[in-house]
Amino acid sequence: MKTAIDFYERGKLKEANADEYNRSSYYSKNRFICPECGEPVHLTGSKYANFFSHYKKTDISAECERRVDAIPSSSLYQRMGLPLYLRYEDKEYFRLYIGFRKMSVSLMRIARECNALVVLDGKTKYRVSDERFSSKETTMIGIDYIPMYGRNYSITYLPEKMESLLSENWSDYADGFSFDGAIFTVTEQGGKKIRHGDTISCDTEYYWVRRQPTLPAFVPGINMQKVGVLGLKDNKWYVYKGYFTSSIIDSQYETLCQYLRNNLKVYLLEKKPEFVPMWPPVIMYEDGYVVDENVKTVYGYISSGNEEPKVYEFKGNRALYNELFIDDKVTRVYMDTSETVINIDRKYISNGVLLTKERILYVSQNADIIVKNGGESQVIEGIKEIKSSGIQISGNNVFDVIVIHENGEVKNNTGLIEIQVDNLSQNDTILIIQSKRLLGILYNESIETVENNRSDFESIWKCIVLNQNKEFIKIPFEIRKRLVSLLNGNEKLDREIQRLLKANLISKPVISLLELEGNYGRN
Repeated sequence: MKTAIDFYERGKLKEANADEYNRSSYYSKNRFICPECGEPVHLTGSKYANFFSHYKKTDISAECERRVDAIPSSSLYQRMGLPLYLRYEDKEYFRLYIGFRKMSVSLMRIARECNALVVLDGKTKYRVSDERFSSKETTMIGIDYIPMYGRNYSITYLPEKMESLLSENWSDYADGFSFDGAIFTVTEQGGKKIRHGDTISCDTEYYWVRRQPTLPAFVPGINMQKVGVLGLKDNKWYVYKGYFTSSIIDSQYETLCQYLRNNLKVYLLEKKPEFVPMWPPVIMYEDGYVVDENVKTVYGYISSGNEEPKVYEFKGNRALYNELFIDDKVTRVYMDTSETVINIDRKYISNGVLLTKERILYVSQNADIIVKNGGESQVIEGIKEIKSSGIQISGNNVFDVIVIHENGEVKNNTGLIEIQVDNLSQNDTILIIQSKRLLGILYNESIETVENNRSDFESIWKCIVLNQNKEFIKIPFEIRKRLVSLLNGNEKLDREIQRLLKANLISKPVISLLELEGNYGRN
């Protein structure tokens, strides 16, 4: 294969071409991994070209289509495997579950007619029915064991004619535990297992499930505490909660990275690759976000440790992807299917974001969230401009605040009643979330930066995007002429202008900006 993930610098990675490297140079075994399965690969080649190759396959090697003897899969979920979930059951007691994603009504009907069965590791059988599985949400099936020797959970389907259909919707395996356990995300419900070969980030809370009653004292950078035990049939596993710190020297960081790679099969980054929906309002849940069924486009902020991050989009359950365009750390996702998966920097990972289209019933809030902004107080609703370098946000009910700085830094603040956000710079953005619903956006951007004698395409584009859900009026004749005159000046602005012209509708803030920009142009 021609490309691999290169851990080229502390806490960073990039997808690189084999021809960029010299085969006579030395590269450590952990330098390169496969972009799809996350297994280590090595640089090799012929006299004509370089390429990367997997090491010899073992019983615990990840399935990967980039291996010569691999069986291709058409489904994204078939390739990624079924997810494992950790659930908090009682005080200091956790349980393990396999998650079976929702299935279509038509597939459920076929499965019922065929008396289809799900067989877990050749032993436990579950009949596919409306009572056991769901066409509306992920079905959790409890498991009380962990396969030995790092093996995966095996899932088969009966009768044979249902094998391909159900395997494409779900998968034929679930990622098992490694030698030293497994890493899970931390959510309100518990967490989701980080798949072998995926990345984790420093200073982010995780659960670590392991057999040993203590943590490895010889490994630097581990800041975790024991919080409970995992309920299993025959073995006792312990659950730790905490984070891997970035406040260590380079040699200690490398020791920590090597331990996580060798013993947990995960890769540590200093900055979490992340897709954060900015507009329109969405509802957050464990695997991603719910988008209203009427929404056609979602705008999201991209956070990454790479200078040039990449965004990969998967529609439905297809394994084929589209690479999305990023402009000023913002990307646009067209919601033309019921489900869309967004992965950052790597194509095939389990910790990407799932956008699901459903009907959202918006419930009015009993208590408003107030922001003190530039000497005035206002209720958070929709998009507001930040008028000072520091703002105060408060409410009677708990809310979350995500601060997105222009330099790409993202700060998550959860469980708040009040917060003071200072040292805001131009182009910083604040997202306010309550009850898992995006209530509003505060953005720090002045539209009065238009230079004389030229059109500020960036400001106009952003103004159109940020106000796309405001009240619209028919486009006045002079404004229509102005929009037409701006065509062919900027590709992304052209798309928005054409959309406005086709609908013959425009928001008042966009009119104000175009009038302002036009006046500058007449000076």
